[in-house]
Amino acid sequence: MSTTISSIATKANESQMNEDIRRRDQKIDELESEILQLKMQQLKHDHEEDKKLFTLENSLCNINNKLTEVEMINADLRNQLTLSQNIIEKKNEEIRKLKSTLKDQQAVISRETSVFQYKLDELQRQINQISEVRANTTLKRQSANLEQKRNSLREEVERREKDKSAGSNLG
Repeated sequence: MSTTISSIATKANESQMNEDIRRRDQKIDELESEILQLKMQQLKHDHEEDKKLFTLENSLCNINNKLTEVEMINADLRNQLTLSQNIIEKKNEEIRKLKSTLKDQQAVISRETSVFQYKLDELQRQINQISEVRANTTLKRQSANLEQKRNSLREEVERREKDKSAGSNLG
């Protein structure tokens, strides 16, 4: 019996050891699975980081290209600005010359206008004098004509009165 007990104890001990080994194997499997998952997560994380880094490098390259392009455009704009400033300076000089010429022409026109106005005023004065003389002459003529008509009418009236008186003396 003691062998049986010992055999049972050994079997129980073996069974317990087997159970312990099985639990340890299961725990090892779980830990290995967890390690594998962690490694996969790390790989995925590393891949995402690499992807982000690539995107950032690509963006940086694009930004650098755009910056170079902007610098070239800026240089071109500076050249165009310089050309435009030169053109503006030339145009301003032309404008100054034209203003000076215009001022001179306005002075000439002003003088000529004054002379013309003086001559026009003189002609108007002469026309007014001639008009006054003509008006006076016309008035004198009309006055003389009226006087003549008045005298003629007076004579006609006197003649008719004489004819009336002579006709009443006859009758």
